[in-house]
Amino acid sequence: MIAPSLRDKDCIEYKPNPKIKDTVSWGLYEQYKRAKTVAEARRLGARNIDFAFDSNWGYLQVQELCIEPLSQECRLADADMGLPTSLHQQKSAISRGFGKDANIRVRVKEMSEGHKGIAISRKVLARLAGRAPRFREVSEETWAAVDGPVASVPLEVLRILLYWAHHGVLLYPRKLTKALHSALKAAGVPEAAKAVKLLEAKMIRAAASRAAERQKQGAEAKKRKATVGSARKIGGKQLARVARAVAAKATPSARKLRRAGGTGGAPAKKSKKAPPRKRLTKVLKNGLKRRLPR
Repeated sequence: MIAPSLRDKDCIEYKPNPKIKDTVSWGLYEQYKRAKTVAEARRLGARNIDFAFDSNWGYLQVQELCIEPLSQECRLADADMGLPTSLHQQKSAISRGFGKDANIRVRVKEMSEGHKGIAISRKVLARLAGRAPRFREVSEETWAAVDGPVASVPLEVLRILLYWAHHGVLLYPRKLTKALHSALKAAGVPEAAKAVKLLEAKMIRAAASRAAERQKQGAEAKKRKATVGSARKIGGKQLARVARAVAAKATPSARKLRRAGGTGGAPAKKSKKAPPRKRLTKVLKNGLKRRLPR
């Protein structure tokens, strides 16, 4: 089932409840059927599956589309596309029908065959038809036909075209470039279609340039990191070598240590020990001194 890309500000109208009475779907429909906007319907309990089902079966009718742009990622004014900037629209079959129905049913890509189309103001659609040569002589009934002029155009792209017809500026996200290009070609505005394609190519080149610059900076950073690591490694080896050399100079050799009779520093002085007989005599004298009474 195709889900329409509705916005919260889109004005809608529900038909009387067609569901089986006392079922869950009937009770849910009873809650949100009085909603006048998509936001209100959501607040009253409508889910995405409900919008898709009700829209495809014709229970939900869009009465007025919100055409304000959601994204300004890509911007092309009429002057950028080589189009007149006066926003002058030529007469069309729709504009000649003023005085009839205020709204015209229009079929877009997201609609099933049984869908009767969304309602778009005659005045708003007349602006688009006046600016698009291939739309000027399209009859009112043809707009809702299965092979209508915008039957293969997504609803979001139709919003972009309606905004452009009113303000003379194309404002759209880059992801819709291909669909917008096809719609402009189908509308008979090759200058605008070419400008959209050129802008896409320019943005691709800019993105590739930024990616190459980031890659270059990353490679340079990696190289600097590797250089610093190598320098630290080499410096560590050199530092260890110097430390060993300094230690070798400051520490006396084993031969010198044996001569000195110690572990380092100046040679130890030889202690002058008395002969064994004299030591014994000295000990005896000291012992006698301690034993004799004073």
